[in-house]
Amino acid sequence: MTLSREKDYANVFLAKDQYWVDKKTNFKSKISEIVNIINYHTNIDFDWTLKENTSLLSNKKLNLIQNKVATSAQNSLKAIISPYVEPKIKSIFGHKIEYDIRVSAQIKGVWNNDFLKKNKKVFYKNGVFFEDKNFPNFVFPTRGHQDLDNNGNRSSHTLIFYFQLTHPFKNSSLLEYGINNKDMGLLEFNNQNGYSNEIPDNVLESINWNVKGLNPGEIALMSPLTIHRSTKVSEIPRVALNVKIQPTNLDYLESIYGYDLNYCKVGKNSRERIIKLFDLLEEASIENRLLLFEKSVCAFLLKDYNNAFSAIREFCLFDISDFQIKKMLLGSILRKIIALINEEEFKFYDNPMANIRELSCAESILNTVKTAT
Repeated sequence: MTLSREKDYANVFLAKDQYWVDKKTNFKSKISEIVNIINYHTNIDFDWTLKENTSLLSNKKLNLIQNKVATSAQNSLKAIISPYVEPKIKSIFGHKIEYDIRVSAQIKGVWNNDFLKKNKKVFYKNGVFFEDKNFPNFVFPTRGHQDLDNNGNRSSHTLIFYFQLTHPFKNSSLLEYGINNKDMGLLEFNNQNGYSNEIPDNVLESINWNVKGLNPGEIALMSPLTIHRSTKVSEIPRVALNVKIQPTNLDYLESIYGYDLNYCKVGKNSRERIIKLFDLLEEASIENRLLLFEKSVCAFLLKDYNNAFSAIREFCLFDISDFQIKKMLLGSILRKIIALINEEEFKFYDNPMANIRELSCAESILNTVKTAT
């Protein structure tokens, strides 16, 4: 795959729907190897990617697949997936990015309408959302949402790879992505039904949804602003693999948009250099509204609360409250989702530079303006 081909993956950040599919790789030829690895670790004895076999996957077997992909099968799967991920990461994010490829299973099991009506109690455990204490998340449809908050408010340019393994049966719970008729940005969200960044029904109804599903071997790309959910019917399981790459700096401003970041590395202290990065982002965010998020975080680090608030307000396509803005800004330094920001952490609001957590959006900004050594 040529460098120009790899750079095509940056199209996801430039598209109105924040979604792009690569159909021209040889990934389909790797599916049987992936199945063999997963089956070895789960003791499943049939090829569940064959159309006639997928319905044989019970929820119990799907639970095994999910757990083993995350544990004992991880290293073997990384060896197969990495050649499809690493060249794109370096092409899009530059060679200074630090990352760890972590393969996850994206699964939808089997359910019926009566099951969906059950009285469930949602909860968070160790920062992870659970639909119910007795059933795994994969036996519920995915709610409509965008992933910025799910990723700990770490970056507007997280790159999400989605490797499809099973066929897109009409009666499977398929991945849907949406196109918003408004500008690119963050849609209205709330936690009314327990999920911290769920898009309310009245907003979802205004979205144009694409429900084609993916064919085995296709690689879909999503950004944190991709609007997505899954269909509610699920009589046949769906299995895919997923990798999320979080930028650890903003070098993609050079590789995607052509800006020279050396200008931002000159200054007697971090504050001077962050001011220069803010000025650059002010211009860059006119070209791509995603960058309004990083612009707001720069302003927050400078304690320029007016610009931080105005950038978030412009980024959001609804009337966001001051309280929600404060939580988003705190999430950007603490690498946390909004739902898990507690009252005690609001004390960090007045001194963000002293409370930056590892791998947060704020740290990626500091990494960007580091002086050359």
